[in-house]
Amino acid sequence: MPTADELINPRTKELLASVMAAAGAAPATALRGCGALLEDLAFSRRITAVKEAVLADVPDAYPAFADVVHAALRRPEFTGWMTFPVNAAVDERALASDMFEPGLDLLAALTPLLTAEMAVRPFFSADPPRALERAVLWIRHPDPHGRRLAREGTRPRLPVRPG
Repeated sequence: MPTADELINPRTKELLASVMAAAGAAPATALRGCGALLEDLAFSRRITAVKEAVLADVPDAYPAFADVVHAALRRPEFTGWMTFPVNAAVDERALASDMFEPGLDLLAALTPLLTAEMAVRPFFSADPPRALERAVLWIRHPDPHGRRLAREGTRPRLPVRPG
């Protein structure tokens, strides 16, 4: 099992900064500066630190923020673990901006790059019927990752490893 150092590290953060800058979050100053913060942090804290840097570098208005993320989605190097903090930024920005359905749609677009199942859960906490309505659509999603988002994102708890 990879460690937090291997999943979200200064190299991952630098690549994400380059992707986000090219996508319109120029110059991605907060992302470029958060590397030293990651050194002694556990995985969830690394996600939070990078998410906060992403939010500092992108526009405040949700539509402009979503435009940057959609532009990043068109870049082939935007994949894997670097998407995890972006997913977290989507849930925070969408819910704070009352962009519930657009936020869920953006997470559905992001999930094939790794998974957005953790980021979708705050939507279920905020408004279970609305979130479930969208998850029902994902059940027939053409991409298996979209279907997985419906299945895993609606679980009340992740399985617990025995022992």
